[in-house]
Amino acid sequence: MTRTLTVEFVKITDRSCLARARRLDGAMIETTATARDGLPHDLEHLVVEAALDCGNGFWGRVWRGAEFHSIRVAGSGPRRRPRSWNRQLTRGYNGWNEDLVTKVVAVLDEAAGRGWSPPARLPDVPAMAVLLDVRRRPPAEATISRDRITAAVTELFEARQEWGSLPVGGSLSRAWQATPARRTAATPARRTAAGRPR
Repeated sequence: MTRTLTVEFVKITDRSCLARARRLDGAMIETTATARDGLPHDLEHLVVEAALDCGNGFWGRVWRGAEFHSIRVAGSGPRRRPRSWNRQLTRGYNGWNEDLVTKVVAVLDEAAGRGWSPPARLPDVPAMAVLLDVRRRPPAEATISRDRITAAVTELFEARQEWGSLPVGGSLSRAWQATPARRTAATPARRTAAGRPR
């Protein structure tokens, strides 16, 4: 079943934000994110993971109930499962997911450095070549193609413009048609889906 995950990003300062979302079990969660490079890091994750169908990334796990150390449960009814179950969903989240997001953002930075902006064709920058090379790209669970990278980079560009124009206290929201993570040898079942040391 497909559900919509909507995350609101509220600008606290030019370099930080509060992210709020309602996860699959109905609980409202909050997390504070940095925004050092002109866009909240957790918004970068949302855009990249949605565009590359990375259901087992940070937001896919949070949507299913993962409670990383940075996550606060701001509002919910009685817990449907013990907190240990929510913590278990963080296991296995590794540096490859972070590396994937970093490399897609690098495509944006390299392209923008060459004067690129939508709707022009995304140039063949070095970071794009790394992502399209199966021998060099991060082995994260995602669907990677030029079209999907272009979609992610275009959305990141537009979100960066929108975020830069927001006053302190202003917010922007992004929705993602969240889907369950694909099962792999590393994620054999929901209860053992894998942690992000946040």
